[in-house]
Amino acid sequence: MAPPALTNDGLITAFERRFDFVSARVMVKEALAAAGLGQKDGYEASDIDALIAALPKVADRTESVTEALRAAVAKPAAKAEAKPEAKEAPAKEALGAAPKAAKADDDKPADAPHADEGEEKKKKK
Repeated sequence: MAPPALTNDGLITAFERRFDFVSARVMVKEALAAAGLGQKDGYEASDIDALIAALPKVADRTESVTEALRAAVAKPAAKAEAKPEAKEAPAKEALGAAPKAAKADDDKPADAPHADEGEEKKKKK
């Protein structure tokens, strides 16, 4: 069995693009009811299509939610269609190679006074 196109948490996240924390959860329940769906652990592409169709019945200005839902459904399909590519050699950073430490002199701006110059001025006063 293929994994669901969208989890319940992903559904809530999509609704949070339009609604606040609590309202998103309430609107998910209302939208699922309007679409004739119940709350599940995961939703298939057909469930998301029904949910998108039901959105205008429960709320307005839901374009951002619709975009997020469509993007979530498109991602698993894109992964399934993608051909496996040859693995590339891992980058040096991925192997744990730390970047070279900068020299202390390189960290100072060219026009910055030297630390001992300040001491000389204090002695003159």
